Amino acid sequence: MHSENECEILTANKVKCTGSLDDYFSLEVLRCLLLKDKDPKIWERVMEHEHHEAARANGTDKTLKMENTTMDFILNLCNLKEVFDSDIVSKVIGILSVNTFWGHQYTNR
Repeated sequence: MHSENECEILTANKVKCTGSLDDYFSLEVLRCLLLKDKDPKIWERVMEHEHHEAARANGTDKTLKMENTTMDFILNLCNLKEVFDSDIVSKVIGILSVNTFWGHQYTNR
Protein backbone atom coordinates (compact mmCIF):
# COMPACT_ATOMS: atom_id res chain seq x y z
CA MET A 1 0.00 0.00 0.00
CA HIS A 2 2.80 2.43 0.89
CA SER A 3 4.56 2.05 -2.44
CA GLU A 4 1.31 2.68 -4.32
CA ASN A 5 0.38 5.77 -2.35
CA GLU A 6 2.55 8.13 -0.38
CA CYS A 7 6.01 6.66 -1.07
CA GLU A 8 6.58 8.70 -4.23
CA ILE A 9 5.48 11.91 -2.49
CA LEU A 10 7.66 11.32 0.57
CA THR A 11 10.69 10.39 -1.53
CA ALA A 12 10.34 13.34 -3.91
CA ASN A 13 10.14 15.77 -0.99
CA LYS A 14 12.76 14.02 1.18
CA VAL A 15 10.26 13.59 4.01
CA LYS A 16 11.62 11.41 6.79
CA CYS A 17 9.01 9.89 9.06
CA THR A 18 10.10 9.39 12.65
CA GLY A 19 7.59 6.69 13.51
CA SER A 20 5.73 9.02 15.85
CA LEU A 21 1.97 8.85 16.24
CA ASP A 22 1.84 12.32 14.67
CA ASP A 23 3.49 10.93 11.54
CA TYR A 24 1.16 7.94 11.42
CA PHE A 25 -1.92 10.13 11.69
CA SER A 26 -0.58 12.51 9.02
CA LEU A 27 0.06 9.56 6.71
CA GLU A 28 -3.44 8.25 7.32
CA VAL A 29 -4.87 11.65 6.33
CA LEU A 30 -2.62 11.74 3.26
CA ARG A 31 -3.76 8.27 2.19
CA CYS A 32 -7.38 9.36 2.45
CA LEU A 33 -6.69 12.49 0.41
CA LEU A 34 -5.01 10.41 -2.30
CA LEU A 35 -8.22 8.41 -2.69
CA LYS A 36 -9.74 11.41 -4.47
CA ASP A 37 -7.86 10.47 -7.65
CA LYS A 38 -6.99 6.83 -6.99
CA ASP A 39 -10.47 5.60 -6.06
CA PRO A 40 -13.19 8.24 -6.51
CA LYS A 41 -15.99 5.90 -5.38
CA ILE A 42 -14.35 5.26 -2.03
CA TRP A 43 -13.46 8.97 -1.78
CA GLU A 44 -17.15 9.83 -2.11
CA ARG A 45 -18.02 7.36 0.65
CA VAL A 46 -15.34 8.82 2.93
CA MET A 47 -16.66 12.34 2.32
CA GLU A 48 -20.12 11.27 3.50
CA HIS A 49 -18.84 10.74 7.05
CA GLU A 50 -19.34 13.26 9.84
CA HIS A 51 -16.46 15.67 10.45
CA HIS A 52 -17.82 18.11 13.09
CA GLU A 53 -15.98 20.98 11.43
CA ALA A 54 -17.73 23.74 13.38
CA ALA A 55 -17.22 22.07 16.76
CA ARG A 56 -13.56 21.35 16.01
CA ALA A 57 -12.93 25.00 15.15
CA ASN A 58 -13.45 25.79 18.82
CA GLY A 59 -11.37 22.83 19.94
CA THR A 60 -8.75 22.50 22.62
CA ASP A 61 -5.14 23.54 22.20
CA LYS A 62 -4.30 19.86 21.67
CA THR A 63 -6.88 19.56 18.89
CA LEU A 64 -5.62 22.69 17.15
CA LYS A 65 -2.01 21.56 17.48
CA MET A 66 -2.93 18.17 15.97
CA GLU A 67 -4.60 19.87 13.02
CA ASN A 68 -1.70 22.29 12.49
CA THR A 69 0.89 19.49 12.69
CA THR A 70 -1.00 17.36 10.16
CA MET A 71 -1.69 20.34 7.89
CA ASP A 72 2.01 21.30 7.91
CA PHE A 73 3.05 17.72 7.13
CA ILE A 74 0.74 17.43 4.11
CA LEU A 75 0.79 20.92 2.64
CA ASN A 76 4.37 21.96 3.41
CA LEU A 77 6.59 18.93 4.06
CA CYS A 78 4.91 16.89 1.32
CA ASN A 79 4.60 20.02 -0.83
CA LEU A 80 0.96 19.42 -1.75
CA LYS A 81 -0.39 22.99 -1.51
CA GLU A 82 -1.15 22.95 -5.22
CA VAL A 83 -3.00 19.64 -4.96
CA PHE A 84 -5.08 20.00 -1.76
CA ASP A 85 -6.38 23.09 -0.02
CA SER A 86 -6.51 23.49 3.75
CA ASP A 87 -10.31 23.11 3.83
CA ILE A 88 -10.28 19.59 2.38
CA VAL A 89 -7.32 18.57 4.55
CA SER A 90 -9.18 19.87 7.61
CA LYS A 91 -12.32 17.99 6.62
CA VAL A 92 -10.42 14.70 6.27
CA ILE A 93 -8.71 15.31 9.62
CA GLY A 94 -12.18 15.77 11.11
CA ILE A 95 -13.58 12.65 9.45
CA LEU A 96 -10.73 10.52 10.77
CA SER A 97 -10.83 12.14 14.21
CA VAL A 98 -14.57 11.54 14.58
CA ASN A 99 -14.88 8.14 12.89
CA THR A 100 -11.71 6.26 13.82
CA PHE A 101 -9.98 5.38 17.05
CA TRP A 102 -6.80 7.29 17.65
CA GLY A 103 -5.20 7.85 21.02
CA HIS A 104 -4.71 11.60 20.50
CA GLN A 105 -4.26 12.04 24.21
CA TYR A 106 -1.05 10.00 23.88
CA THR A 107 0.47 12.10 21.12
CA ASN A 108 2.35 15.37 21.27
CA ARG A 109 -0.42 17.14 19.41
